[in-house]
Amino acid sequence: MKKSGSEHRVGTRERTLLEIEYEASRNFISDFALNISRGGMFIATQQPLDEGQEFLLRFSLPGSARPIELRARVMWANRQDKKSNLIPGMGVAFMDLSDEKRAQIERYVESMQVTSGKK
Repeated sequence: MKKSGSEHRVGTRERTLLEIEYEASRNFISDFALNISRGGMFIATQQPLDEGQEFLLRFSLPGSARPIELRARVMWANRQDKKSNLIPGMGVAFMDLSDEKRAQIERYVESMQVTSGKK
């Protein structure tokens, strides 16, 4: 299913390339996040999880001493489609962020905005 708009997005997306790990069917899968906002990220993957599925997500931000581990929910997915030029993957929302994790993500997103000249 294609994303119909940004009505559910929390904050502006910033381009990034972060290696992430997530749990699916009792296995940890490694993929890459291509963008991030303070409320979620887009994970490029050939096999996106189902919309609404919740899972454990782990990633490290540059300069952070420890990886961030949190629950996430699939909000939408782009399935592999030869007729479409969309990147296969899934848009996920962060869930139940602690104040510390939220602050880390917000600092990273803000630093990306400064780098891109948006701030």
